[in-house]
Amino acid sequence: MLPAINKPSAVLSSTPVKTSQTYLSKPSLDITLATKEDMISRLVEQDPINAKNINMIKEHIKDMTSLVRRLSRDIDTCENALSSNKAALAALNTRINSMDYSVIAQNADSRINRCDAGIKELVREMKESNRNIVKLRQALEIQSKQQVFCVLREKYPGTGRK
Repeated sequence: MLPAINKPSAVLSSTPVKTSQTYLSKPSLDITLATKEDMISRLVEQDPINAKNINMIKEHIKDMTSLVRRLSRDIDTCENALSSNKAALAALNTRINSMDYSVIAQNADSRINRCDAGIKELVREMKESNRNIVKLRQALEIQSKQQVFCVLREKYPGTGRK
């Protein structure tokens, strides 16, 4: 078993470079490299003949480092794809909203046109009704005048037209 590593200050001083995943992977790489160097120096101090184990550890750390780097690139690629998808989605939402407003405006226009047509029909019917009312009043006046003349002839038979 290896003793604890005494180099945390070098690892903690790393700063994030680009993205949230870089913030996580860069310290991981730094820790891995610091651990590797510390383990190698301790193994050499304990057993100088232990070169085979040192090479195995170096290969393992090298593999893990390349894996972390590849994962870092993959994460960058995914983040870029997500941001481009987010931009495309925002543009699509904008187009959909403008189409919604267009449809609403068209519906409002057709409703307005139907209302205008209904109002024109009502105005025409009102004018026709007013003409009929005027004709009926005139007919009533004529009829009432004729009735008055008839009553007057009956009361006064010698007057009037012959």
